[in-house]
Amino acid sequence: MPTFECACGFTCGSARAWSRHQERNPDHELVDPSVLLQSCDTSVQHTNVDRAPSSAVGAAGFRDALKGVGLALASAEHGQRALERSLSSWSKCAGTVAPPALKDKLASTLKHGALPVLVAAKHGDVDGLRACLQSGTEPGRVDAHDDVGLSPLAWAASRGHLECVETLIAAGSRLGAAAHTDGVAPLFLALSKGHAACATLLLEARAAVDEVEPLRGQTAQHAAAAAEPAVPLELLARVLHARALAVSGEQVEGEAGVMEAEALDSDLDGFTALHIAAGRGSVQAVQLLLERAPVAEAARLSRSKGKVSPLGAACRRDWREVARLLLAAGAPLDAGALHLCATRGWLADLLCAAGEDAVGAEDAEGAEGAEGAEGAEGARGALGRAHLRRGEGGNGETCGEAPRAVDCAGADGVTALMLAAQAGEEQAVCELLAARANPSEADSERHSALMRASFYGHGRIVTALLAAGAAIDAPDAEGNTALHHAGRGGQEWVFDLLELKHGADSTVQNALGKVPAVQDEPCSVQ
Repeated sequence: MPTFECACGFTCGSARAWSRHQERNPDHELVDPSVLLQSCDTSVQHTNVDRAPSSAVGAAGFRDALKGVGLALASAEHGQRALERSLSSWSKCAGTVAPPALKDKLASTLKHGALPVLVAAKHGDVDGLRACLQSGTEPGRVDAHDDVGLSPLAWAASRGHLECVETLIAAGSRLGAAAHTDGVAPLFLALSKGHAACATLLLEARAAVDEVEPLRGQTAQHAAAAAEPAVPLELLARVLHARALAVSGEQVEGEAGVMEAEALDSDLDGFTALHIAAGRGSVQAVQLLLERAPVAEAARLSRSKGKVSPLGAACRRDWREVARLLLAAGAPLDAGALHLCATRGWLADLLCAAGEDAVGAEDAEGAEGAEGAEGAEGARGALGRAHLRRGEGGNGETCGEAPRAVDCAGADGVTALMLAAQAGEEQAVCELLAARANPSEADSERHSALMRASFYGHGRIVTALLAAGAAIDAPDAEGNTALHHAGRGGQEWVFDLLELKHGADSTVQNALGKVPAVQDEPCSVQ
């Protein structure tokens, strides 16, 4: 027995019951219209076999049973035949007999990837595309979209089909992403794929430059900066100019006008086009971005949500020329950039570019005068124990009165020296101490570089920090000293180093009244 299932959830086992349900709900439809045909075949067979003596009565009863569902049966047969036809045949049928509501519904429910207008745009078939647009019977036509929300214009732009883009723009295609979808704007696709000619056409047609790509939240600015040099800088300049106009709502002086700070878009992670250009080492793109907006504005060089600045992005990839450009434009130093430069051995160059002396004259003399068995370690100790001068106009953010740039920190108070000490990077620690970083600086929880090195078991870094003058018994916000942190991390060797060699006080009690002790955890230091 066939099962009649309505889209509303109603289910029955006979055509008569379905007829009654449809009389009460004329707008309801079957999930599978072909079940009416199965019911028809089953009823005919049953009439011929079981009711042979009274065939006339059986035929009349069958006609009565189908009387209420005749319209539904005809509609189901018509729909089944239409779905089995080719899409072009169905287009003609829908354009002539189907009401507009049904036409729109079919355009949104059929397999859109097979629409001729989309197929022609994907493959660059200009003649086929024009035929589809001129026929006037294509469902959805110029603004159709496939299952992922890409319109014909988006497909043509992403594949660089210039003539198709021209044809679709002339036909009045939507210049942005497909409506009510999570699709991507054609301009973003053209820029990200490096199709400069298609992007130029879209910009000339005044395509919106602030539409957001749904996956990462990027705009045309990000795409143009990432695609350089495939996309010329002139296009990036036009995108920036159009964005400035969209923000200000006023005319700017030519294309060389100064952007508003808000015109530099950020993605979901807080990265801007300047982050991308700096990370890729694109000197010309960085220069263009720096010329278009005041660097003094916070929106220009602010950190991303991952606390990465454009300067840090350049230092991560060792783009020194880009870093110098940013510093010359007024970008402030930050702990992440200093840490990355220290690990790569060009911290002194970065500080000099920022207007800071990496090592003072008397500090250098102290390093040269270090003699004895300590050798290089003695020189590093002499540099670390140097007087921590507080220069004028430092760029530190939370480091107290007139801090040195090498001690700058973010909102959490973490400095480059703390990052290097925690990661166990001995060379970076030596570089930072040579640049007169303060070894006793503490973060917002009053954790110092010595505490971090002690907890993670970096014994050599502990020795270097103490030689540079780090406070061995300084407590954190909970009253724990470096000896507490070494014991809590199960670092027995560092615990003994602090207590036996350097004289750390093992009787200091923290806020809970506990003295330092090594917990039962294996030591990770050889």
